[in-house]
Amino acid sequence: MIGERKLADVESLRPAVRAAFGRDRHLLRVVRLGGGSKKGAYRLTMDDGGTALLYAWNDAEDYWQGVLPEGADDPADPFSHPSGLTPFETAARRLAAAGVRCPEILFADRSRALYPADIAVVEDVAGGSLEALLETDPSVAERPLAVLADWLAAMDAVRSPSFGKVAFVDAGRGWLVGDRSAGLRYGRADIPPFGSFRTDVGLGLDLGILGVYAAKAVSVSKEPANVFVRVSRRF
Repeated sequence: MIGERKLADVESLRPAVRAAFGRDRHLLRVVRLGGGSKKGAYRLTMDDGGTALLYAWNDAEDYWQGVLPEGADDPADPFSHPSGLTPFETAARRLAAAGVRCPEILFADRSRALYPADIAVVEDVAGGSLEALLETDPSVAERPLAVLADWLAAMDAVRSPSFGKVAFVDAGRGWLVGDRSAGLRYGRADIPPFGSFRTDVGLGLDLGILGVYAAKAVSVSKEPANVFVRVSRRF
């Protein structure tokens, strides 16, 4: 059980902000954003008027502690508790490789020396919501909807040798935990044969407005290389 929850404030986040932005920018205000139940979300306002978001993962920010059933934090289970800095970073890389624009991760730290949580400082994309725009001006909303449709098509085109969390699939493959069944479900203490794992190698070049990424399957040599080009407006 979590006792009194100690949440972030200006003083506690100063070391993280200094590491992320240097000593020339100073943190003026921290506002905790609503809607998060597995991580803390904060908007940071600097002395130059700039803003950024900070996400924090620790027990104090996770309101599912003590609520989920036993085994819900098992990373081998694709339906387990999907939260943490590592899957967050991996999902961002996968989206970027697919050509999908997502807020840039400006700084990440899991040492817990700057702040007692795994943290990510992320680009703050200002503006209203698509939901509100659809209500106030549907014709203007057509453009972002078209962009969203392109992103969904790009994600639909990405295929993996198995299903599961993106961080775990990247590591080799995913599987269910439980009674063994046809190579898909394994006991909690079991690991699938390494011969069933899939591996690829890749590299990327990020030039800001343009990113080029390439990946080549190693396990299936006949699989052609995939090349992605990302072009996006920087906010």
